[in-house]
Amino acid sequence: MARGRKNREYEQQEAPQYEESQEATRLVNSGSRADIIRDAVRYIAEREAEIKEIREDINTYKQTHIKGDLGFKLADFAAVMRIYKLGVEDRDQLLDTIREGFAALGIGGSVDWVEAAEKADNVTPIRSKSDPFAENGDAA
Repeated sequence: MARGRKNREYEQQEAPQYEESQEATRLVNSGSRADIIRDAVRYIAEREAEIKEIREDINTYKQTHIKGDLGFKLADFAAVMRIYKLGVEDRDQLLDTIREGFAALGIGGSVDWVEAAEKADNVTPIRSKSDPFAENGDAA
């Protein structure tokens, strides 16, 4: 027991000296640390202001050209941009998935109109009761 008490007393004596040396180091470096903090805040604030300006420019462009000139919905054009940004393999896979999904649901168009016309005889479209093209107002 006596030995354990000595170790604890030694640790208690050493700990304040270590903390004092850390404090001294921190105080010596505090001027340079403060400079780094000020520089970091200034740099980040400037970059965020640039980003905000660029976002505003992009939004204005989209409103003018995509929505205004083309008449696209911005969400639809966002889908075009998403596909454009994909790699070739990922883009092909996504388009194949969309084609397969549309074919399974009987929606959308087909690039190959001849093939679509040949398949049209075998397709029963899904229609709701409110569909104006359903015969006698009944769903097909």
